[in-house]
Amino acid sequence: MEMDELIQGFMDEANDLIGNLEEALLVLESNPNDEESIASVFRVMHTLKGSGSMFGFTSVTSFTHLLENIYDKIRSGKVELSKEILNLTFESVDLIKSLMQITGDPEGAIKEEYDRQVKLFGEICERKESTGITKPTNNEFQEISSNKPSNNSIQATYYIHFSPHDKIMQNGTNPLYLIDELIDLGEGIVFAHTNKIPDYQNIEPQICYSSWDIVLTTEVDLSEILDVFIFVEDDSLIDIQKISDINLLLQKSFTDQLPKYIGTIDDSAIVELQELAEQIEDEININEPSTEVHQISNESKDILEKTPQQNIQQVSNDQEANDTEGSDGQKTENIKKEVIKLTKASKVPQRSKTSSSIRVSSKKVETLINLVSEMVTTQARLNLLAKKTNDAEILEATESLEKLTRQLRDNAFEISLIPISSLVTRFQRLIRDLSKELNKNVSFIAEGTDTELDKTIIESLSDPLMHIFRNAIDHGMENKEERLIAGKPEMGILKFKAYYSGTSVYIDISDDGKGINTKIVRQKAIEKGLISKTEKLNDQQIHELILLPGFSTASSVTDISGRGVGMDVVKKNINKIQGEVEIFSEEGKGTTFSLKLPLTLSIIDGLLVHIDDNEYIIPILVINKIKPIKHQEVINAFNNVITVDQEQIPFIYLREKFNSQTIAPEQEEIVVVSYANKSVGIIIDRVIRESQVVVKSIGKHFQDQEMVSGASIMGDGSVALVLDTNKIIDKYSR
Repeated sequence: MEMDELIQGFMDEANDLIGNLEEALLVLESNPNDEESIASVFRVMHTLKGSGSMFGFTSVTSFTHLLENIYDKIRSGKVELSKEILNLTFESVDLIKSLMQITGDPEGAIKEEYDRQVKLFGEICERKESTGITKPTNNEFQEISSNKPSNNSIQATYYIHFSPHDKIMQNGTNPLYLIDELIDLGEGIVFAHTNKIPDYQNIEPQICYSSWDIVLTTEVDLSEILDVFIFVEDDSLIDIQKISDINLLLQKSFTDQLPKYIGTIDDSAIVELQELAEQIEDEININEPSTEVHQISNESKDILEKTPQQNIQQVSNDQEANDTEGSDGQKTENIKKEVIKLTKASKVPQRSKTSSSIRVSSKKVETLINLVSEMVTTQARLNLLAKKTNDAEILEATESLEKLTRQLRDNAFEISLIPISSLVTRFQRLIRDLSKELNKNVSFIAEGTDTELDKTIIESLSDPLMHIFRNAIDHGMENKEERLIAGKPEMGILKFKAYYSGTSVYIDISDDGKGINTKIVRQKAIEKGLISKTEKLNDQQIHELILLPGFSTASSVTDISGRGVGMDVVKKNINKIQGEVEIFSEEGKGTTFSLKLPLTLSIIDGLLVHIDDNEYIIPILVINKIKPIKHQEVINAFNNVITVDQEQIPFIYLREKFNSQTIAPEQEEIVVVSYANKSVGIIIDRVIRESQVVVKSIGKHFQDQEMVSGASIMGDGSVALVLDTNKIIDKYSR
């Protein structure tokens, strides 16, 4: 694996961590005493520090180390989490994002911001606040930076065996950095084992030949020690055993005997070390230590799975085989000792290394989707060939292969789906900053963030959602005084809700603000020449005017709004991904933007139709029903409205819109599709069949043709254009 790929992997991981960081900070803003969120901030800083140093992001490492120390103090109750610290931490998130783009020392504006924040965090740690909680002095701050435990702290002693796989350095990991990070957690003795290093003529620079034993005394708990190895768990043999609840490194009787165990540590040796620790603790009147062990050998696991009686019997048999000269009393004593060892080991919780998910680059997922897409196209061709042969066995095999292809397609697309939560976190920060800037008190609620969408659709949603949120806070939400006068709570509610409905995903963004004033919107639209004074529009149509290019009700231009650019982006980008936008608003009560989106774009189930010697595809997703209709009824229809199943349906005659020159068939068909919660008919010559199709880009020759969203290669090699019914109706219904 090349270093560029490793660095990209680190960047992806870091972006996820920064998202988690912002999420935790937003929780802390409403609940500063949330211990889990404080611990989450600490873990993110700790992880960024370790992984940043591994890939040469030295400024990220030094800065996150500073924040890690501060949040460690907050976590231990030595520093109170104030608004000042929280606001500065929010600013630090932006700085970390900037530092992620450089691999050396910061320069220019970034350097100035870096120095400013380091100074402010340093000042926070130097002073005392009126709460009575002592802030660390300069000397204390140096102590935090080194993470050395004080004599009055509650400390424990751990034995750690770290044996990296020989190829660990090939993915950019330097094991020595991990050893340094361990020692930073407290005080320790490191024993390096270099006996596997070959003669210099046979040394391969990228191979790791060494392993290490470390005895560490620290204030931190087991989970933080494990965090040091978080990126190398699968590439190393790691054994962590707790041997005492005191600092054994201060006891000469322990350190003198320690060398004889190092390098030969096994379960029995660990128990001997624990027994030695017990003797030392008894001598200094310390309570009996915890016998927590992180990991035990496979042999011990096998024994522990048996009943206690089976254990005693097995140990007894082993002793009789190997201790034939001992007396019966001595044998019994040996059995007791072994059972005690097993009992101690059995109390220890195991940490599973199995992972419920894996990180795969988006490039590989895209390649998988492309291969599946080609397979679908080839499958369609195979179906045609099989039908021509009219061979029963071939037809049966083709049908089975088609089922497997469909299952593979569905599974591949499930892999490519990502939760909407990846979008929501970044907007929480936008809402927080914007509401403060506009002096508006806004509470953001998110529901259904585990709803999943195609990665391409998620990326296309970023701009539309940003403009909707900005519009809601700037135009929709009243300030505190206006809300109180209107009899509303001082805090406004901005709600994001995502959910599945059939094969679509809906996203509703609603606020409890002042709603849309239809009179003002209509007047502005007339002033800008978007509609005429005589044009009659219902409330729904007036609401949709705010989605037109150049429309704005702002009286002045600001950094946030007023230029008439923004809401038209919502409609344009949502239509681009074959989605729909609806606006529901009640004056004085609030507004809701409802987005209807497809799950994916690449492969769709479509209806292949025929119009004037050409084949087109209409996505099954938008179709409600299909009915035969006589051509004469279409010609005689008044105002392009026809009755279907006792319901009057407006329709668009595609032969006419496509300027067809051939004679229309006597019997045509109407495909009734959904459009903005309404039903609209599309008149076509005839339906050919339902087909699973791969949608390809139509290229620059059709880039101005809005009615066509893509093209598909059919099984016989012909090309069928995919019709965008929303855009067709938009174009011809006005």
